[in-house]
Amino acid sequence: MNVGDTEDFARREIEGFFRRRGERGKFYCASCLATQLTERGAQGIFPATWTAVIEDLFERPGALRIESSRRCDACQRPRPRPCIGAPPAGP
Repeated sequence: MNVGDTEDFARREIEGFFRRRGERGKFYCASCLATQLTERGAQGIFPATWTAVIEDLFERPGALRIESSRRCDACQRPRPRPCIGAPPAGP
């Protein structure tokens, strides 16, 4: 698999990650999302690949949404920061 294919696969994995019942409606800063994916994402994807794909998602979120100033659902740092996630499912 070449780098482009790996990044496309990783992007689909991230979008799938946010469709999981426990992740729907959550938003993560880039570093916490990278940690979540490294721990619970597809095996065989290197952390550097996750990081590159996450950086791209913050520029081109596609199906995900960027919230420019909020608290990350994982680290809850006191200063809001850009986070990415999926809005909660409909009514």
